[in-house]
Amino acid sequence: MSNLALRPEIRIDSRTVAAAQAAEAGTYSIHWFDQRDRAKRIEHYVDLTLLKIDYIDLLVPLQEQLNEHLLAHPQVACECRTLRQKIAENSYKFDINRFDTAGKLTTRSACIEDTQGLRITETTFTADGAFVVRSNYHYAPNMTLVSVQHYDSFGNVVSS
Repeated sequence: MSNLALRPEIRIDSRTVAAAQAAEAGTYSIHWFDQRDRAKRIEHYVDLTLLKIDYIDLLVPLQEQLNEHLLAHPQVACECRTLRQKIAENSYKFDINRFDTAGKLTTRSACIEDTQGLRITETTFTADGAFVVRSNYHYAPNMTLVSVQHYDSFGNVVSS
């Protein structure tokens, strides 16, 4: 998807900021939104260096997106999120495939989010399918992330 059809918004955490403020902070992201205000791509920067790109709601095959990414952005990691699918009245599911700077699959995650786009759970596996962690996300009434609890394969909290 061309960036020409998308609207950029520079952010630090969840706050929209000016370019000068982002450059001063050093760590920031540029979110690219479509005409319906849905993020379609997120570029992550540290000290003006592009480290990772998130491709959201993929409409092309995963391998095609990865090949395009590697040609356009060699040595930049990426994650590719599948198109969201409604699973209940108030929730959607999607998968994430994460790749290192050489294009090697590192982890896969199965995610559930609410209608506002807030992540509810994420279950992460290694590239070969071994369980890594399940994460539950908790938000304040103003939709600010309050905490994340991580569970092992036995359901024990391993960090919070």
